[in-house]
Amino acid sequence: MKHATIALCLTLALGCGDDGSSANGEGIELTARLVEGAQTPGEEAAKSWTPLLDLGDPLVGYQLYCVTFADPPAAGTGTADGDGQVVMTLDADGIPFGCFVLDTAGDPVATLIFMGGGAESQTITLTEDTDFGDIDVDLANGVAEGDVGSDSSLTDSSGLTCPLGTWFTEVEREDCEGTTARVWIAQEAAGQYVASYTIGPIWMSDAGACVDRSEAGLPLAESGDTLTLEIQHDPVGCPSRMMTISMTPNAGCTEVAAHGSFGPCLSCEEGQCGCDEGTLICTQDFVLARD
Repeated sequence: MKHATIALCLTLALGCGDDGSSANGEGIELTARLVEGAQTPGEEAAKSWTPLLDLGDPLVGYQLYCVTFADPPAAGTGTADGDGQVVMTLDADGIPFGCFVLDTAGDPVATLIFMGGGAESQTITLTEDTDFGDIDVDLANGVAEGDVGSDSSLTDSSGLTCPLGTWFTEVEREDCEGTTARVWIAQEAAGQYVASYTIGPIWMSDAGACVDRSEAGLPLAESGDTLTLEIQHDPVGCPSRMMTISMTPNAGCTEVAAHGSFGPCLSCEEGQCGCDEGTLICTQDFVLARD
């Protein structure tokens, strides 16, 4: 990926506990079915990414993990049975929350994007037991999609404590049109800030198309008002090149100023960084707005 893409790579909440305990809400039952999916049509492309699975195969032993924006936050986990079916109870009655998918080893593999009424969000608010139906998990690109049937329960970041919630920016790219990036920041019960990112559409050679890309499970280091993390600058093309991103909200918590540095590179020009070459450390600044 080009450095303009990975400059925005941040990721979803990884938390502890599976009892969903919280003083701020009551338990609601969440059910879903985790299956192998793809963002592009065609079984052939999907097989090239995950050769052991066909489209629609159940992700047996994978987990759906959800965390709330309550104070303190609550978390819940459900493990997929032989048919991919997941059942969990989460103390999130009327409380915004988000979810992601863990593999059988408990490592995050996909961010759950809720789809409904032509809109999408990583945060949802429910007041009753809900069945998400089939959740299509694109294991290659880290994106899971669940259709909630309506956008009425999709939730923005208004009213959430700074810097929690979703942050948005547009990304200029030459390969795909209309690219945006969203960063979802949450907090664990112990106080650790964590994040997820979703960026797209971007060109992915394995998919042979412009698709979304997401990652999960990256902690954020806190220093004053600034949150910092280190990520792989180009997970596919050059996994050894790292990037440090620092994010600082403004006084009104309406924008986040982000500064990224990455390298080593031969050149800082777009698409000219190379892999494991050169000595240059390149930088990039960008701004994200509350979404």
